[in-house]
Amino acid sequence: VDLVFALDSITAKVAMVSQFDDRIDLALNFTSSAFTMLMLRSVYFLLASLVHMFRYMKYGVGLILILIGLRLIFGAWVGISEALFCVMMLLIFAVSIGVSVVIPAGAQHAAISHVPAPSASSSSRGLPLVAA
Repeated sequence: VDLVFALDSITAKVAMVSQFDDRIDLALNFTSSAFTMLMLRSVYFLLASLVHMFRYMKYGVGLILILIGLRLIFGAWVGISEALFCVMMLLIFAVSIGVSVVIPAGAQHAAISHVPAPSASSSSRGLPLVAA
């Protein structure tokens, strides 16, 4: 199924690019799309393994997807260069990995585990229950 959508996107890309500029090499257009198709699965599995290694990576990827969506929506009005956007994405990845390394996984659970659990002999207001 992925291959069908990927092949469809190649033809759409070639049609759109050649519509605007006839000087663009058709072979370059096809090979860049083929390279993208081959690398997409590898990048997905790389990110899937990184999410398990670094806890805050999923938040970084989510923020990057939000920024990409905002850039697509407001790209006509707000101009951000490709270099700046690439630096922003790399910075978000680095911060999410750095925060995952700096804050150990046990620190989050240790703060929660120090809260005493209510005992069965006390009510919800902290008063002892009286047996009748």
